[in-house]
Amino acid sequence: MSSLAGKVAVLTGASSGIGRAAALALAREGAAITIGDIDEPGAAETAKLIEADGGRAISRRCDVTSPEEIDGLVASAADEFGGVDIAFGNAGFLATADLDEMTLETFNKHLAVNLTANFLLAKASAPHVRRRGGGSIIFTASLGGLRGSAGSVAYNASKGGLVNMTRSLAAELGPDSIRVNCLCPGWVDTPFNDPFWAHEPPGTMEETVGRIPLRRQSLPEEIGSTVVFLAGDASSYLTGHALVVDGGLLAT
Repeated sequence: MSSLAGKVAVLTGASSGIGRAAALALAREGAAITIGDIDEPGAAETAKLIEADGGRAISRRCDVTSPEEIDGLVASAADEFGGVDIAFGNAGFLATADLDEMTLETFNKHLAVNLTANFLLAKASAPHVRRRGGGSIIFTASLGGLRGSAGSVAYNASKGGLVNMTRSLAAELGPDSIRVNCLCPGWVDTPFNDPFWAHEPPGTMEETVGRIPLRRQSLPEEIGSTVVFLAGDASSYLTGHALVVDGGLLAT
């Protein structure tokens, strides 16, 4: 039997990249998938890929900064599949700029998408997960939530807040058998990081990859398999943890 058979997962930011890889991986393990993304065609394509592989999935447009749309996304999962066992907050925003050029609007957008949206997802999902007797809430934080980097003050602040929100929610929801963890990926080979590379001098990507002990960026699928681990019973005693998946970069 698949490890997540009978489980229901809600994902934000699953139209491409890490989110799509995680949705496909969770579905292959038997979970029914509900996808919310501001990129509605991309979310629908992810759902179609899952169904083509024999899984169950629905999708809808979701602006993660809207409490009403987050509530609607979670309600859709419960209505369609009977409940919620897993919530994965993966929607993210990245705009790189030096302090003198960083606007308050851009700073606040990082907080809204990377931090507040995950608070909204946890708040909407927790009652459903509690009714199922427990489950797993997972967020995509970042290595940037654990260390600083020039030009990423807004992004790193939002991800650092998410790491500590994870710990606080784990302490609060643990008695209900709800585990809360976050991923801290290093460099992942997706277009999401293009704003950072564009901000840096030529050759920065090659130099950065050269400092990674494994000498390469992660594939989205490698992060997706880690989401499956955090969603299932293999991590049943793991909560409040920021799981670094960075090829060893933080160790250097």
